[in-house]
Amino acid sequence: MSESTGNSPNPVRGVIGAVAGGVLGVIGFGLLLRLGLYGMVLPGAMVGWACGAQSGGRSVPLGIFSAMLATATCLYTEWHFFPFVADDSFSYFLSHLNDLQLRTTLSMAAGIFAAFWFGKGR
Repeated sequence: MSESTGNSPNPVRGVIGAVAGGVLGVIGFGLLLRLGLYGMVLPGAMVGWACGAQSGGRSVPLGIFSAMLATATCLYTEWHFFPFVADDSFSYFLSHLNDLQLRTTLSMAAGIFAAFWFGKGR
C-alpha cells in the first residue's frame, strides 16, 4: 500500500502528527486572524506537514488521509471563526458551503492539496 523510498513509513506516528498539526493549524489561523491576516491554507498544510514529518517515509494512503483530515479541519476552522449570521450551527454551515466566498474556497482547496502533498511524505 505504501511506496517505499528506503524508509518504511510509520502510519501511527503519521496519524498522530496529522491530528497534532491540525490542532496547531487551527490555533495558528486564530493567531494570524488576530493580526488581521487570513491564512486558511495553514490548517490544512499543517496537517500534511506534521503527518509527513512524523511518518518517516513515503505513503500515498497517509497523503489521502491527510487530505481528508485537512478537509474537516478547514471546514471546522472556517465555521468556528466565521459562522453564518442567519444560523451559526455547523449543520447549517455544511448545507450552505456554496455560499462561501471564492477566496475561502480556493484557500481551503490549496490547504487540502498541501495536506496531501506533504502528508504523503518524501
